Amino acid sequence: MTRILAIFLLLVAIAALIIGIRAWIKMFSSKEIIKFPFAQKKTEFTIFESGYYAVYIHAKNFRLLPIKWIPKIKSSSISAEIIVKGTSIFGVRSNNFDGGRMEKFGFEIEIPGKYTIEIVDGESGYSRLRRTFEVAIIPKRIFSESEQKDLFISIRKGPSLLQKAFLFPQLFLAFVGLFGIVFSSIAIANPKAFDKFGNKQNIENQI
Repeated sequence: MTRILAIFLLLVAIAALIIGIRAWIKMFSSKEIIKFPFAQKKTEFTIFESGYYAVYIHAKNFRLLPIKWIPKIKSSSISAEIIVKGTSIFGVRSNNFDGGRMEKFGFEIEIPGKYTIEIVDGESGYSRLRRTFEVAIIPKRIFSESEQKDLFISIRKGPSLLQKAFLFPQLFLAFVGLFGIVFSSIAIANPKAFDKFGNKQNIENQI
């Protein structure tokens, strides 16, 4: 491999890494609108701009989340209920040393204003499937049920489910970029580093 080709590959790899990092930031960046204890069940909040909003549940690490709940969101001005959908595999999850948050539901707001959120009994099919999977693979001694005093609900503004679907392939570019940077850096330092592999392949093909 020539040094010029290796430099070109390095630039392409850096570009792919930058695209992947930007997608990563967009995927996990969100603006918190309100946060309240899970046990409170109902509260009012204000939306200042239209767009996609998500309902997150916050808990301590190594705790099983409650699954038999769904949020009901209504407009305070026109008393209309907003359609809320489960986020399934596209829900964002982030953790720190003490706890973490998981996106469980999402909804679109077209008209800014005052809204209410109420936590009611209910269960989505994905929640049941997830719990079945957790119980099957997680040792009981490691995980335990969450206590309501440790649970919180938040509403955050962020990328929609469709936007997240387009971000996933961009996230993959981050890994491609990292591999490409290592590969091209070695090729720049030693253009003949991979010639032996190429020669070996040619010999095997001739045989």
